[in-house]
Amino acid sequence: MSLNPVFYDASGRRRRRFTFGVAAFIALLLLSIAVFAVSIGAVPTAPLLPIEPEHPALHKLPAPRGGILRETRRDLNYYAKQLFGTSAAKPGAGNGGNPALAIAFHAPWDEASTASLARHVEQLDWLIPGWVSITGKDHHITVFRDQAGRDILNKAVHRPMILPMVQNAVDGNWDGAGSAAMFADPKARAAFLDKLVPFLSANHAGGVFYDFEDLPVSAQPNYRAFLAETRARFAPRGWVVAIAAPVANPDWNLPAYAKVTDKVFLMAYDEHETGGAPGPIASQRWFARMVADAARGIPPAKLVVAIGSYAYDWHAGAESGNGDALDVEEAWQAAADSGTVPTFDKTSGNSSFAYSEGGVQHQVWLLDAASAYNQIAFLQKAGLGSVALWRLGSEDPGLWSIWGRDHRKLPIPDAIDNMPAGTNVDIEGSGEILKIAAEPVTGIRDAVPAKDGTLADVVFTRMPSPYVVVRTGYRPKQLALTFDDGPDPEWTPQILDVLKRERVPATFFVIGENALTERPLLQRMVDEGHEIGSHTYT
Repeated sequence: MSLNPVFYDASGRRRRRFTFGVAAFIALLLLSIAVFAVSIGAVPTAPLLPIEPEHPALHKLPAPRGGILRETRRDLNYYAKQLFGTSAAKPGAGNGGNPALAIAFHAPWDEASTASLARHVEQLDWLIPGWVSITGKDHHITVFRDQAGRDILNKAVHRPMILPMVQNAVDGNWDGAGSAAMFADPKARAAFLDKLVPFLSANHAGGVFYDFEDLPVSAQPNYRAFLAETRARFAPRGWVVAIAAPVANPDWNLPAYAKVTDKVFLMAYDEHETGGAPGPIASQRWFARMVADAARGIPPAKLVVAIGSYAYDWHAGAESGNGDALDVEEAWQAAADSGTVPTFDKTSGNSSFAYSEGGVQHQVWLLDAASAYNQIAFLQKAGLGSVALWRLGSEDPGLWSIWGRDHRKLPIPDAIDNMPAGTNVDIEGSGEILKIAAEPVTGIRDAVPAKDGTLADVVFTRMPSPYVVVRTGYRPKQLALTFDDGPDPEWTPQILDVLKRERVPATFFVIGENALTERPLLQRMVDEGHEIGSHTYT
């Protein structure tokens, strides 16, 4: 009787054949994977569809200048000394206790503002969101929900103190007359506060920020009476009463306002506005003089200086006031599109550039991280540490490398050399077909320090660029007709009959399971001139 297994192969041929078969199978599998991978990478690039440009080509022009060079640095030291009696004050010491505070304004109607808040909420001590407006003869109150902003605040590790902003404006129109009427009526003032207090409590606020503009001179005493009443209501809760105050309006008695408020915000920008002739938005000498003059008679502990970070674009007829407000990223994009870069104007400390579009000349002035650096340097030299930013969403992203909770002390000037691309998207062309043409690129500028640690010059060498999305496929008076998730044996034939009768082409986005069971319908689609797209297998 044999002791070998039934299927024993003494010659070993079966083993060799099996081994060869397994090896051949593995080789074939690897070859198939390689061919599949190559086929993915070897897909030919489809030609772009015709692009309809959104605007004519831009052409660079010489940058505008801020005026005749003056002894600016001597002036800054002079105005710093005017604030607290010294040109080298230390924040929080010998200045009446002006604390270091990073405060920002949030515009809930602007998605860019919400995006900036999400990125930088941890850098803020206080936040002033534009949540409330009151306008009209009936003193109508409008509340902006701002659910996205509230969600960001609720998730913040270091939640800033919230001072909701109350304005007398809706859709950019100031209602000075309506506010004057409310301030003149004690019952109307009390009725408004009756509604405001529970609103602030429900939103876990730490006070309120009033921004009432275009007030007639006669309304000023009544406004101060209203502020005193607000402060009395807030006192048991320890809430803050803060106001926006213009720096160049003699009608505003700022020391009198300081007596009935906890914080007076000096809005130190708009030296030149879109309604007037073009020029620096806040030249350094003007900024220093305005802050020093406006702060006179106000206790240092009550002072907050608001700086701007945005741009104005004046165009044809600008001498009579024909300008548009831009955020800094929009201004950078305009410079890049026109093939130019901003020029740092040593006279004003503001950056500017000029370009032409369709034969129309434009002048653009910016408040960017460079202007902010010198403004903050001046304020710290004068002993002022409470700084507010107008506003989130319009700012130079580089500002956050020098300002905020992590930057109580101003870093060295080259902290602003990198120009982050930000979050804007440059959309070119028209149509429903989108293609990402370029990814964000960081810009570069060279900050040249002066002997006193401020910026003597800034040289822009490369502009940042955001995502570039090209839109194509635009055809006037044409629609793309599509049908999804077929083919269906009952409905698809009826649709094809109608399309054939009307001589209308369409695109059918099919799913794999239906496509496998209804191949004749797919063939009919192709034969009748329709296009087929995939909506995956399931």
